[in-house]
Amino acid sequence: MTAILKLAPGTLNSGSYLNLSSYFTVASFNSLASGSGVLSTAFDNSSNDDLYFEFSFTCLNGSTALTGSPYWTLYWLPLNGDGSTYGDGLAYGSGSASSTVPSSGYYMRNMTLGLTAASTAMVGTTAWFMLPRGSGKFFLANNSGQTTNSSAAFASYLRATNLNLNG
Repeated sequence: MTAILKLAPGTLNSGSYLNLSSYFTVASFNSLASGSGVLSTAFDNSSNDDLYFEFSFTCLNGSTALTGSPYWTLYWLPLNGDGSTYGDGLAYGSGSASSTVPSSGYYMRNMTLGLTAASTAMVGTTAWFMLPRGSGKFFLANNSGQTTNSSAAFASYLRATNLNLNG
């Protein structure tokens, strides 16, 4: 019999979206300037060992409509071998906004946005990306060209998918 390789729900939340509100300081997204971002607390994929992920978010736009080609960028800073530093060891504003954005080596995906009006929700979901096993931190950067609302109502979610060799 020939083996069939099919997608299967990840072990993280059984293939449903996991709310990441406990990983990001939501208030950090209030009045977040374009070109700045927010670092999450550590996320651990070592027990799940899920392979593929989709990241989804919603955040309230500020007082100006989006123009051009707005997007947000997701980065992954893996825990280093020393067990205490992430990525290149630089501080990226854990729990607060930071204008220091990780280098392109930590890039995961962009989330293109629609041209939303002022004070309306910006929403986006990444294409699949592989997330290494182990621990790391997400960094989400605002590249929308606009500052977010002063009460941005930020929410983010993560969904995992694996492969099943026997279908």
